[in-house]
Amino acid sequence: MSSSTLPPPLSLRDCYVDGSLDVIRYYAFSRKRRQTNHSRVVLQSIIDKSRCRSTKPVEAVLIKRQYYRSVKKHKILVRDPSGCIREIKPTDTLWYLLYIGTGPRNNRLRKLFRTRFRLPHHSFLELANEISHHELFARWSSSDCTGVESSNIKILLLGAMRYLGRGFTFDDIAECTAISREVNRVFFHNLLLYGSTVLYKKLVSLPASTTDPSEWERLFKLAGFSGCIGSSDGTHIGMLNCHSWATINHKGPKLNIPSRTYNTTVTHTRQILGTTFGHPVTWNDKTIVLYDELLKGVKMELSLRIVSLYYLNMTVLGILLRCVIKESGSWLIMGICLGQIPFHH
Repeated sequence: MSSSTLPPPLSLRDCYVDGSLDVIRYYAFSRKRRQTNHSRVVLQSIIDKSRCRSTKPVEAVLIKRQYYRSVKKHKILVRDPSGCIREIKPTDTLWYLLYIGTGPRNNRLRKLFRTRFRLPHHSFLELANEISHHELFARWSSSDCTGVESSNIKILLLGAMRYLGRGFTFDDIAECTAISREVNRVFFHNLLLYGSTVLYKKLVSLPASTTDPSEWERLFKLAGFSGCIGSSDGTHIGMLNCHSWATINHKGPKLNIPSRTYNTTVTHTRQILGTTFGHPVTWNDKTIVLYDELLKGVKMELSLRIVSLYYLNMTVLGILLRCVIKESGSWLIMGICLGQIPFHH
């Protein structure tokens, strides 16, 4: 730094000497100002980046992302009797006109209805009337706040019957009923719950209460199991479709697909004496047996009185029979060990 720039100019006024502008001092002042501005810009960019990193998680929590439909709902349009174009309704479909609006008018059409939906038409009307008064189907028995009626419960029931009888998909049902596949899916799951609880208790009865166990003991006696009336074990039934959130609980070591497990008690002639509802396949036999109504009856001494509990460890054709329950005159061969199950000895 030359002597002409000492002391260094800090402002434009310091560049004047004896009333005239000193070019060397002005050049030094301009270069210093450019360096200061550049350093200030770099520092500000560093501060802005640090603020962005620190506030980004907070903004992600506070600001809710808005999702927009990429494709709007496709409406199927029809003409009403006056010639005006409007959106199709379930009452315009062929299923409603054939089976609900008028119903089968002769034996041939009634037989055709039973072939297509796997139940008589009068049974269909009775079932539709029953479920319309049940709380599981309350959403389809009323209207919304604007007065718009919900989907017709009879045509939803037709879709569920076609799903069971012919293997339709929910998209196929939506095409036949003009009701979205999501509504049909929700209705079908509610119908399954209704059938496994209300209809099961109403229509299904255990044959063990009306059949003499001596008929089942005879075949087991020939095999060397004197007094045995049946065998009980868990069985797995695979599911071709399973929700992603339930896949982990329904994958077991026996099947390479999601499956449900049932604890079933059968005779030597494969007659089912009792079974449980379906449970995740990750549940072991010791847990499933706690939900078996037939074995609960044995435990509570409703059908047979347990005298003693024996443990047997033997291999027959590669199957390990872990224990045998001996009862008063009857036995049950179990495919599990009941050492930790609270049966009364």
